[in-house]
Amino acid sequence: MDQWVPHERDTWPYRYGTLKEDVTMRHYKGYWSEDGPVMKEVHCQAGTRVKIVMSSRFGDVGITDKLDEEYGYGARVLLDSLCDLSMGKGSQ
Repeated sequence: MDQWVPHERDTWPYRYGTLKEDVTMRHYKGYWSEDGPVMKEVHCQAGTRVKIVMSSRFGDVGITDKLDEEYGYGARVLLDSLCDLSMGKGSQ
């Protein structure tokens, strides 16, 4: 596979994938409490289509179940945790 350059989207060979196992996403609710940002947990089952919105220098990717979003990930996973990688929303 081509090398992914962190934070350089034009180098990413894939933008979508399907979860191989269950993942809990944490989405920012838009406000803070005295303990920090308030998050909503969303359980995503294996087989859920997700969008890759971030690639880190540590080799993982930031994903969201909100397929129309460009930024803001709900979880970070290793690329090996995804299958059916593609540039489009649908499976290959």
